[in-house]
Amino acid sequence: MTFIADLAGYFVIANVASLALLWGYADLDLGAAGPVLAACVAVALVGNQAGIAIARRLPISVFRHAVTAMVVAAGAITIATV
Repeated sequence: MTFIADLAGYFVIANVASLALLWGYADLDLGAAGPVLAACVAVALVGNQAGIAIARRLPISVFRHAVTAMVVAAGAITIATV
């Protein structure tokens, strides 16, 4: 569960930094983006709960490798789209 908490913290920080960069450099209108942000928060909460449920059922090593692969893929996609 510590691994999951560390990942959650990482993603919160990464997402806040991404939003700050978008707001600062992409002329993002936060008022217009409100509904999209609300939907993203809802999906994140559901995904978090699903991840916790899956983590409790999988062997730790399998879950750790799967999450590491997802983090690397997310980072690669982020770098590729910047």
